Amino acid sequence: MRATLNLAVGHNLARHLATTITRWLLPLLGGWLIYLLISQGLVMHRRQSLKNDLADLAARARAENPPISRTLSPGEIKHLEEEIAFINGLVAKDQFAWTELLDRLEKATTKGITLTGIEPDYRKGSLQVAGLAKDVGALRGYLTSLLNSDSLAAAYLLQQETRKVKDPFDREHAVVAFRIEIQRAFR
Repeated sequence: MRATLNLAVGHNLARHLATTITRWLLPLLGGWLIYLLISQGLVMHRRQSLKNDLADLAARARAENPPISRTLSPGEIKHLEEEIAFINGLVAKDQFAWTELLDRLEKATTKGITLTGIEPDYRKGSLQVAGLAKDVGALRGYLTSLLNSDSLAAAYLLQQETRKVKDPFDREHAVVAFRIEIQRAFR
């Protein structure tokens, strides 16, 4: 079928399309443009309002907390440094991985050894371990186990003495009490 144009009829396709576009599509596009312009204006107004609120808040904060105009004495500075060091120590204690350290100590513990105390020194990264050994051979085996471990090899025997202890059946036994310092036990 061939498209023909009947000039005698007032309804030709091109004219119909042009009037449809002019009547419906252009007003819709114009309305959309007006909507976008109004939205952009509202966003810009809100942005400016937030900037003003932020400036007012900053001015209020400066008025309520004026800058320190006096200098601190050396004693006050030292006191503040001590407080900061104390708080840093608390943070270090809170973040300390006890389970990992106890696991390493348990792996190094040999038969005949009972650990009675563990005291970490967070500043030096060292650890003091107190305990009881069944005899000197058991203590020697424990020290060898510590020295052969990767992370606890910097172990030093600080104290060793023979003590008498009672078991649950009220019998006395001679044991070797010891105190060992493990340097670089944690970081």
